[in-house]
Amino acid sequence: MKKMKKIGSLLLALFLGLSAFAACDNKPANSSTSESSGGATSEEHVHDFGTEWKNNSVAHWKICACGQRAEYAKHSGTAKDCNSKRKCDTCGREYGSVVGHTYDEYKDGDNGKAYYCDCGASVKINELTDFTVEVEEGREPVILQLSDPQIMYNTPSEMESKCFRYIRETVEETNPDLILVTGDLTYGRFDTADGDVFTAYVNFMESLETPWAPVFGNHDNECPKGVDWQCEQLENAENCLFEQGEVTGNGNYTVGVTQGEKLLRVFYMMDSNGCGAPSDASLGKVKTSNGFGNDQVDWFCESIDKVHSISPETKISFAYHIQQAYFLRAFKKYEQYSGVLESGSTSSLARPLNLEKPDVAQEGDFGYLGRVMKGAWDENTSVFIEMKKRGVDSIFVGHEHCNSASIVLDGVRFQYGQKSSTYDRYNFIYENGNIDGDYNCPADAKPLIGGTAFELSQTDGSIINPYIYLCNGQSYVKAK
Repeated sequence: MKKMKKIGSLLLALFLGLSAFAACDNKPANSSTSESSGGATSEEHVHDFGTEWKNNSVAHWKICACGQRAEYAKHSGTAKDCNSKRKCDTCGREYGSVVGHTYDEYKDGDNGKAYYCDCGASVKINELTDFTVEVEEGREPVILQLSDPQIMYNTPSEMESKCFRYIRETVEETNPDLILVTGDLTYGRFDTADGDVFTAYVNFMESLETPWAPVFGNHDNECPKGVDWQCEQLENAENCLFEQGEVTGNGNYTVGVTQGEKLLRVFYMMDSNGCGAPSDASLGKVKTSNGFGNDQVDWFCESIDKVHSISPETKISFAYHIQQAYFLRAFKKYEQYSGVLESGSTSSLARPLNLEKPDVAQEGDFGYLGRVMKGAWDENTSVFIEMKKRGVDSIFVGHEHCNSASIVLDGVRFQYGQKSSTYDRYNFIYENGNIDGDYNCPADAKPLIGGTAFELSQTDGSIINPYIYLCNGQSYVKAK
């Protein structure tokens, strides 16, 4: 035991002795020897930081061999051009991201009318989006949302009576500059092996001679002809604004509405997926679960950031088929609404929300909710948060045929488009004003079919005067 204590004492003494010296191999630049009460000597350590800079991606410093740092500071410097990173004036390290261009207002220059950077780079207004709809100055641009035509295979006369005549009337009465079609253009599984139904729909929409921008719904991709073929038909149609895109799903692209020298608004047309697999899963990109893929989110974030770096006042909208879970939060601002998120089969609401009843609608809201939200996604709201960060003020969806409400919450409009055909389930109204939804309209009721229209302010691109147009002489449904 005594031997162990002695060894422990020696080790402690050795440790204390070593700690009295500097933990560095540098010979002190200045030292002194003094006699202690025990006759021991010690040397005063003086740091030698040298001339070499150490650095990381954020800062630089000098360091002594003992580990002590000095002259720590964050990098500061400039880039040689817009395509370079900044270079620290002190340590010489490049840091941060490529600085990119800083564009001035839209003006004349060597490349004509464009946004110009001091370095001479330029971007024309129609280069900020995949497609551009230019509207003459002096009036508000008109946008029309059609939803869920959902054509099935039958005779041309039935396609006309169940769908085409309604869309034709709606377009003639609203006279839009741009038509958004928010999914389920056809009911793909009921198409022919040659895609005759899809072809008929595309040909009809082309006959309207109005720019139209469609997104895929959960039933479009079921076409036996395959998704790639469907995308090709849309891309080749003269008036159709559509691009298959490189990220998850089919049909992720942008449409800008311009007027004069302003990019008023950009519509992010996106595939919310959730489709049944086509007969040959290799025919196109198919994601069977609802919601955006991570690459879709990265894509719209990068795209919006670029648009706003050049045109910060441009408004942002999204259009896709299946609603996010945030729609439920928006609609529950009404105590009368009993909607819930539900997966699986359809069901009507026990207490539907009819915003046309007296003293029900709040300012800016209109429409009808008669069905639960089936297949909602983004329940943790992470995708919506990224959208909101980038200034989204409106989201247009379809999917729930018996919902046509348009409701504003915290500066964002959450809108179901009005059903645009009597294929599958739809709403109808009785003489006493009651509304119901089913697959067939009773003899004592009239179908509620049409589209949802709105204008864009020519001053700042904001949404104004939204309303539902209903065919067959039904009354307009307008925001309060």
